[in-house]
Amino acid sequence: MKLMKMIFVSFLFFLCFTCLAIELNKDDDFNNDADDDEDEARRSELVANGGELNRPINEEFSSQYKKQFQPGKEWKVVQDGFMNTKSDNFTLNEIRRALKKLKTSKSRTSVGDESDGAEQTSPPLPHMSPFRSIEEIKRDFHQLNIKLQTDGEILMTLIEKYKKLIDLQMKRHDENADKFDKKEKGYFGGGVPGFHIEDVKLHLLTDLEYYLHQVDNANLFVDAGGMDLLKFDVEKQQANLNITMMALLTLSSATQSNPHAQVEAVKSGLFKVLVDLLNSTTSSLLSSSTSSFSSLNMMKRIISSLSCIMRNFPHSQLKFHQLGGQNVLIKVVEGFLQVLQSHNHLLGNEKSENDTTVQDDVVLFKKHKQIVIQIISLMNDLMEEKILASTDDHTDKRVKEMKLKQYEKLHHEAWLSESGWCGVVSTLARNDHAVVSFDEIDVVTRNMKQMNAKCAQYYRHLVKYIDRWIKIVSSSRDGDEDDYIDNLLKNLHFIKKFYSDEL
Repeated sequence: MKLMKMIFVSFLFFLCFTCLAIELNKDDDFNNDADDDEDEARRSELVANGGELNRPINEEFSSQYKKQFQPGKEWKVVQDGFMNTKSDNFTLNEIRRALKKLKTSKSRTSVGDESDGAEQTSPPLPHMSPFRSIEEIKRDFHQLNIKLQTDGEILMTLIEKYKKLIDLQMKRHDENADKFDKKEKGYFGGGVPGFHIEDVKLHLLTDLEYYLHQVDNANLFVDAGGMDLLKFDVEKQQANLNITMMALLTLSSATQSNPHAQVEAVKSGLFKVLVDLLNSTTSSLLSSSTSSFSSLNMMKRIISSLSCIMRNFPHSQLKFHQLGGQNVLIKVVEGFLQVLQSHNHLLGNEKSENDTTVQDDVVLFKKHKQIVIQIISLMNDLMEEKILASTDDHTDKRVKEMKLKQYEKLHHEAWLSESGWCGVVSTLARNDHAVVSFDEIDVVTRNMKQMNAKCAQYYRHLVKYIDRWIKIVSSSRDGDEDDYIDNLLKNLHFIKKFYSDEL
């Protein structure tokens, strides 16, 4: 039974295949007949018009083919000695015309109406630039009533307005000193929320701070006398602290990693003004029974500006020491230790920290601690910078030699130890609430490593606290590799071994 089914299925497949082959051969015969009819019609038209019927190109070779191949309903291979009569035959003139037309189409482009049979060629296209000039763009924007300016043009406009604002403030001393007249409103008022001088100045400083992150813009600002303008607002210490703080932020943007701006900040006397402001703010902070957010924010902004000027600028670091800046920073840390002692009973106590009456004090404490960590980190960077200066291969040789001579005059470790730095940091490290986060542990650890020659007698008693830091850092690992944690643990084990040997 199964055999009969297989035979029947095979027969059906064979029948279908045969029918398909027959249909394909019918289509082929139909197409060939159509081609033959078209060819015969073309040849008849040529003879009727008096033209010469050219001899087929393959006529001279036909003598060697004695037999003609006749296609059938089945596929066959054309053997040697057979000629396919159904194939297309082209005359020599037809081939010549085809080649000529192909050659012409490559060299010329036919455009327009070709009803008259003539070929027209398009004129060569002019050279088109992929970009438009700045003048063309400006012209188009001008037609749209939009003024297009470069960064330099915008910056010079801001500087000019800044100068005029300061001139107005210097000329006026009455109760209307902060107000504009009608003419001045038209010049300064556009796009500004208020029409007071301080409001406009704050707006201008915000824009300047944005543009001065670029070194070229910062250099343009310096060359236009920008440091003297900032000096006016930093030195004046206006009632509106936002102006002074924004001026400090603008100064940081201009001087960060910019030697030209750093040098000008010292030459203009602005650097000395910063150190004086640091001293007065510290005195105000220590004399007050409680710290204020404004004074702490001002302190943080001053230290940031000083840091931007002193980085990789040894002359300013020497100037900072000569002006007593390091002693002032140590006073800030000592003031924090007093705050730490007075708040020690509140820290780590969940009930106290959740009490709304003490939450502000806790926030102030944490902000004060951030400033202390900022100060220690700055001193670490300045000491490491001096060590790495001799290995700097990217600086010009002449500049490098000049810097190395200036670095030889710096003795940060000795200056700090003579000012009581070792005892201050040692006291800070002993408090369980002062050094708890990774950043705090990292900063204090780096300082203990940098100051090991000068502070060994103080730091060797911190071995048990180092063990606590190692546990804090190790407990945070989840099994994955972390270069930061690995390096931190490596430094912790190094200083632990070093100071253990000192005992």
